[in-house]
Amino acid sequence: MDHTGEMRIEHDFARILNYFKSPLKIDPVAILEVLNKNYMLGDRTIIRNVNRTPWMAKPEEKNRRWNFYNIPSHQENIESSEVIAKKLFDLICEEIRGYIVNGKKIAILLSGGMDSRIVAGSLDYLIKTKQVDIDSVKAYTWGNIDSRDVIYAEKIAKRLNWPWKHYTVSSSDLWENFRIAGLRGCEYSGLHLHAIPQIQKEIKDDILLVASYGDSIGRAEYQGIRVHNLTPISKNFRNFGNLLIQSEYKRIKNLWKEDIDFYHNIYSESKLYQQLELDYQIHYMRRMLNSCMEILNEAVPTYQVFGNPSVYEFMWSLDPSCRNDEVYLHMMNLFSTSLGDIPWARTGLPYGERKGKPDSYLKSHHFYFDFIQFELIDRIESRVLSERVRNLGLFNMEAIKNLIKLIKNSPNHNTDYLESITWLVSLDFYLEEFENVKGEESRNTSFDYIAAYLFTPLRYLLLQLYRRIK
Repeated sequence: MDHTGEMRIEHDFARILNYFKSPLKIDPVAILEVLNKNYMLGDRTIIRNVNRTPWMAKPEEKNRRWNFYNIPSHQENIESSEVIAKKLFDLICEEIRGYIVNGKKIAILLSGGMDSRIVAGSLDYLIKTKQVDIDSVKAYTWGNIDSRDVIYAEKIAKRLNWPWKHYTVSSSDLWENFRIAGLRGCEYSGLHLHAIPQIQKEIKDDILLVASYGDSIGRAEYQGIRVHNLTPISKNFRNFGNLLIQSEYKRIKNLWKEDIDFYHNIYSESKLYQQLELDYQIHYMRRMLNSCMEILNEAVPTYQVFGNPSVYEFMWSLDPSCRNDEVYLHMMNLFSTSLGDIPWARTGLPYGERKGKPDSYLKSHHFYFDFIQFELIDRIESRVLSERVRNLGLFNMEAIKNLIKLIKNSPNHNTDYLESITWLVSLDFYLEEFENVKGEESRNTSFDYIAAYLFTPLRYLLLQLYRRIK
């Protein structure tokens, strides 16, 4: 807010910083959240007093406070898969029609997964039943050329007779993603940008359809975990890798709870799984996945299918057991063009089949972790051990130094550490770009040195051993 009490709202993170005349203060709570969850919680950003616009809210007329929308309640209605599929298919078609309006050139992010396939099949149905009048559809896919995602996406595009554009992500592209993530406020690791910056430079279509919300809304699944089995976002907060100076960690170690409690006070659910679903929508889906997609929206209006209120109101009215794989099977039977025989990237088998031999294509669509450990690690080291990072007075630099050594000497089975390290690269890019930034005046103690040389390597190697055995 400015001196009049009015909120300043901008679409661009860098532009909002122009309103600050005094040095910008880093928010260490945001750093703690990213190190633990790989994204920031609630409305927090890397800079104090700069916040994301809230979830499900709009500013009141004088821009002095936020008005929050009512959201549909979770219910536990039981319906057959066939009935749900028909209703959901109709709602998705209606949603897509609403996004297209007068658009003539339509783009879609297409993978070998099911969510984008549902959008593709629904769009194809609308075209072939002449419910939309468009000139073209173009599909965009990223990933290794011999991965399931790429191979299946190409098959889908060919069957629908759509032009298809494929992007690979090289180690140079990944490094550029780290830089872009930093300049955009360090809200996530550049690992999650994939080929988004490349597509943004080239896309010339009228609208872009994305299906990031398909798993969560359609099948009650978050990061491959069913909603009843979700781990609370509040679980296992710690000084990850002992990367923060212990005195600073003690000062802020419980402040992240404010971001979760804020939304719990606004949107309270009666059952734990219902509250967790909202938590994952508010924090994970919104703060990491949607933040990445903003880059595309700056080039072309980008719409998250499954995101219309009518869609999630219907799906939340159902018992989670009804939001299952069978619904998608029945939806594909409603398509104008058959797509069900093309395997699912997750299994290498046709969707719904649980037995059989998967194909030999790569399940993973990238080599990011190999790039980090074997091609980029020296460049990463120079960034994360920079004077800019050190001068923030927040980080246990000895722990960071030892973590880099561990990655070099004992690579693999360490993906969460790699994500945190690459986020620190983005932070250094941010500090380099925005020089008017200050941290804290915390200093290392003997405990920080012990933690760096004992606890950091011990936890790293134990977790690595656990994952190797698993």
